[in-house]
Amino acid sequence: MTQNSNLLTEIWNELSNAIDQMFQDNRLSQSDYSNINKGVANYFKSSEYNELFLQQSSNKTTTNNKQTEDSDAADPGDLETSIPGGQMYFLLKKKLKESLQKIAKDKSDLSGEDVFGFYAKTWQSYKSISGIVNCICHHVNSHFVNNQQNLNRKDIVYIYVMAMRIWHLVFFDPLNRQVTLACLQLIKAKRQNEAINTRLISGVIQSY
Repeated sequence: MTQNSNLLTEIWNELSNAIDQMFQDNRLSQSDYSNINKGVANYFKSSEYNELFLQQSSNKTTTNNKQTEDSDAADPGDLETSIPGGQMYFLLKKKLKESLQKIAKDKSDLSGEDVFGFYAKTWQSYKSISGIVNCICHHVNSHFVNNQQNLNRKDIVYIYVMAMRIWHLVFFDPLNRQVTLACLQLIKAKRQNEAINTRLISGVIQSY
């Protein structure tokens, strides 16, 4: 294993642990945030990364343009992870998807205020986590994502956009009918002057 691979593994372990921590509703400390952000930046400044980038840039073709936006369901092994920065991007994509799937598991039978509250709470948490991860990994966006978009890779998007696509696939699609029905029921209750949590409704509508 190369020095670069060791560096990547170390950075990824720290980032993965931080994501686990946030999904457990534990706040990420400022020091952890700064350390991970610095680690990601160092990876993209490493000589090994630069050498790999130059090598890939000289040989890169656009043969992978057959990938579609529907590739959000794919595992990292299904796409190019040999491109500089690609390993971190697809590991992150897989991590977010699996973390959200754990939360969504066995929740398809919820209804009424139960599914509404569950959806709203998870949305607020996931939106916050996605924003934090997007900021921590902005070097992935500026280096890997921008380079791939310049090569017309339609399946490679900024981390926050990727996270929202995962939300749509894992959470929105399976629970859409139950959440919409619950939302309409609460709106009807409000019109009948019943006390409801309007802030909850606003949050859910925002996710739509």
